[in-house]
Amino acid sequence: MLIQGTKAFIFKERRLANTFWLWGLLYPFLLLLIFSLIYVITPFLPNWLQFIVISSFQVLLLIEVFFSIFLTYRVFDSKFKALLTCIPQLLFQVIIFFVFLGVGGVIMKFGSSDYIENTSKQNEFAPSFFTEESKLEYPSDAELIHISWRKWRANESTNTIFSVTDIDSFIKNASKLYRFEPLVMDYPRIKSESVTGNFLVGPLCMEGVNSIEVKPTVYFLITKIVAEVENFCGKREVLFTQIVESRHQPIIMVILPKERLVWLNHSFSF
Repeated sequence: MLIQGTKAFIFKERRLANTFWLWGLLYPFLLLLIFSLIYVITPFLPNWLQFIVISSFQVLLLIEVFFSIFLTYRVFDSKFKALLTCIPQLLFQVIIFFVFLGVGGVIMKFGSSDYIENTSKQNEFAPSFFTEESKLEYPSDAELIHISWRKWRANESTNTIFSVTDIDSFIKNASKLYRFEPLVMDYPRIKSESVTGNFLVGPLCMEGVNSIEVKPTVYFLITKIVAEVENFCGKREVLFTQIVESRHQPIIMVILPKERLVWLNHSFSF
């Protein structure tokens, strides 16, 4: 009974205007609204379920768009007039889609945050990240201590910290490319007149902070645990260099000789 009623509603004879606005614009618009809601919920679903839900809804939206064109086409006796109407209808649907895509993208970019640290993919990425950003070889005796990615609205940063057994050799090689400035750092405070740019540091070394609240979507807040980095926090005598001096994409490298640690930060500031 339900199937018959649904079929009768879908294929009911309607005037062109009703068919055009109902199936051509209103329903795709409603589907996009639902799709936006699904996109808000998906960060809380497992990755495999996210893929299934998003892919299925994309297919459903595509089917609805072409089915609406078919319903408009069948209203006309003249194929030429049908094409003259169906082509603008398709263009309107494409415009609606891109408006939603643009507005949604801006909202998600400027209204969301995230924080990810020490995942298996990040651990694999760390050596190549360090080499690409610093133009130095990732030391063979390096032990990765921490790697994290932080997003706050339109700003992002990647931080990596690793220990080096032969820190003197590392300093010697790094000094061939960069001039290091000796100073005292109390993370995240870097007291140096040569520092330029907006750095988005991680939530490390903050008294009483062992977790961080992030907003991966427009509506929800979730809490993520922050790892502690041993021998990194507090006032430390360091060697500092700014690899890239840029207001929007600065890169810095800090060496902690006594602790045998190296910290590299690449920030993206809007």
